[in-house]
Amino acid sequence: MKEHDKCHLCVERQMLTHLFVTCSEAQHFWSLFTNWWRSKNGDRITLDKNEIIYGATDNFARHLSLNLCIIIAKYYLYTASRKEEEFYFDAFLVMLTNKIKIEKHKSKLQINM
Repeated sequence: MKEHDKCHLCVERQMLTHLFVTCSEAQHFWSLFTNWWRSKNGDRITLDKNEIIYGATDNFARHLSLNLCIIIAKYYLYTASRKEEEFYFDAFLVMLTNKIKIEKHKSKLQINM
């Protein structure tokens, strides 16, 4: 619980839509995200408000890994906001890498059972 409802980065009212979409720092984060995605996958994407909030839905199978990355990105933004930290894209990449390693490890364990 916080004593106020202000965004720690821009002092606008902090709501989920603001945290994930309308905050200028979040917009910068998503710009870095889409550039990163293009560099890794060769797929030029644009994320609108609904895609950020709900995930990419036009071709679910194609966007399964994108949606996982969006979910982890929102988790990163949420945890950074709770700690009143800046949004660092490199910190998100570390979190993403760790989450993927954990999931791969869990998959290997399930296969070996």
